[in-house]
Amino acid sequence: MKITDIQKTKKGRYSIFADDEFLFSIHKDTYLTTDISVNKEMSVEELEELRTTDEFYSCKQTALNILSAAAKSAGILRDKLLQFYSEDAVESTIERMTELNLLDDYDYARRLTLDYINLRGYSKQRIKAELYKKKIGRDIIEDVLTECEEVDETAPIIALIQKKYINKIQTREDLHKTVLALQRRGFLYEDIKTALKIIEEM
Repeated sequence: MKITDIQKTKKGRYSIFADDEFLFSIHKDTYLTTDISVNKEMSVEELEELRTTDEFYSCKQTALNILSAAAKSAGILRDKLLQFYSEDAVESTIERMTELNLLDDYDYARRLTLDYINLRGYSKQRIKAELYKKKIGRDIIEDVLTECEEVDETAPIIALIQKKYINKIQTREDLHKTVLALQRRGFLYEDIKTALKIIEEM
């Protein structure tokens, strides 16, 4: 196939035309590193290799932009990239981001878990649910929660009761409703009992 035209687009990409028909556009960096030119003869295989090379490059650049804005799990990044790129390009990008230490699901999950415990007072069940939403793998979640087992489960319960429920516990019925509300947040009954006992003894 003969390259009959190369046009720069408003977005800074380069549109490639062969035999007077538009084929695809490529990133400026891809264009500058290839020897493509008008009137050059290229096979279908060569053109497909160029398109694939550009897709892989663009996918990696998009991943870098996403990760520079905020940390993400590999699963979340994969879902975002698959909206625009092929599975091969995405998997190659995930692998490269991991090699560059820009993706680390264990470290990401661990930092989230510590924030959930120390800043938000989440129960471990709530933390587990939140990590699932972040597309963290089951094994990593279990490992991270095991690492954090020494964290006092009663502390966030006590803080939550004192902040939100302490003035609502007037009767046995009020107490029962408070316990149910805390259980819905993912706290275990035994931990709730311990927290209430500690508050009573304060």
